[in-house]
Amino acid sequence: MKRNKALLMLLICVSLVLMGCDRRLDIRDIITDASEGEGDNKAASGNADKEDLELPDITEDTLKKQADEDRHIMQNNPTFEDCVISVGSTAYSLPFSYKRISDEWTFNLSDYGFDENFMLGPNERTTDTIILSKENCNYNIVIGLYNPYDVKCTIEEAYVYSLTIDIRETGADYPIMRLPGELSWGATFSDIIAVAHPNQGFDVDEETGEMTLYYVYDYENYLILTVSEMRGISAVTIKTYKGKRDIDKQENTEEQGN
Repeated sequence: MKRNKALLMLLICVSLVLMGCDRRLDIRDIITDASEGEGDNKAASGNADKEDLELPDITEDTLKKQADEDRHIMQNNPTFEDCVISVGSTAYSLPFSYKRISDEWTFNLSDYGFDENFMLGPNERTTDTIILSKENCNYNIVIGLYNPYDVKCTIEEAYVYSLTIDIRETGADYPIMRLPGELSWGATFSDIIAVAHPNQGFDVDEETGEMTLYYVYDYENYLILTVSEMRGISAVTIKTYKGKRDIDKQENTEEQGN
């Protein structure tokens, strides 16, 4: 009997040891699975290979590619939803690299309480109230900046996600501007609604008689137009909250044309 009891206790001990080993293996597997699943924020984890991260790129080739893409969009019957505008002879589809205009259109970080070491974290945005000025130019451009990368970036490396041009106080000194539908400064309310009705309504300033028309697409792309009876379109704001540039439209259009 004692011998049988001793054998039974030995079997129980062996079983408990084996169960303990299995439990430790299960926990280890869960930890491994969890750690392998922590890849949503690659930059924050610090475990991603550098080539897996989207890094700042303001090389000449990249800027030229952007300019070509934007020109293609403007030349192929864009709509307000495309969030594209031509200023002077250059088309810009938001978001676009600030480096494309920063050699001429500048601002001082110190005016906004920062120094030259200021950087934007991944997916961070500034307010859309940065006033850009250009030498020997009597009008301003107002922008907002965005970091589309997986790592921090400088202001020079950031993208423009919002752009406003207002010519109500500029006199005769204002840039050539073109919107989808061949709209430009001076276009009337009738001209505008012939292209697209404001899908978010409009406001009327009772004092000035100016109308502000609102266009919103998928709560992502925005167009705001200020229109007066005497001057037609006199202020434009375009804005996008999409994270990356939409470069597939050019490829799709080219495929349809083949």
